[in-house]
Amino acid sequence: MINYLDDWRKKKPSTIGDCLGKFKIKDKPKRQEWQLKAFDIADKLKIDFKKNRKELPKWLSLFRNAYKNGRLGRLESCYSFLADYGKSLTDLDKIRLFFWKYGKKQV
Repeated sequence: MINYLDDWRKKKPSTIGDCLGKFKIKDKPKRQEWQLKAFDIADKLKIDFKKNRKELPKWLSLFRNAYKNGRLGRLESCYSFLADYGKSLTDLDKIRLFFWKYGKKQV
């Protein structure tokens, strides 16, 4: 016979944590090193990707490929070039200039 006084279906949870404890919540995946570097350089250059959402996948792809192909020095060179660039640029111009400098052959 079932004891309905001690039945789990009849008990009320004492806290929200008890309810959520029944579900396994996955943590957000950790960012990889190239993603951290991409966002770090974007922050240093004051590039706002909220305004330029179309450019974000290209930006991340550039950093992923640079890490994959061992071209970290080229990324640093592009950042240094843009940080020292004298003219004031829009976010889109900064991104395009970064891509141009990255694609330019190093001597």
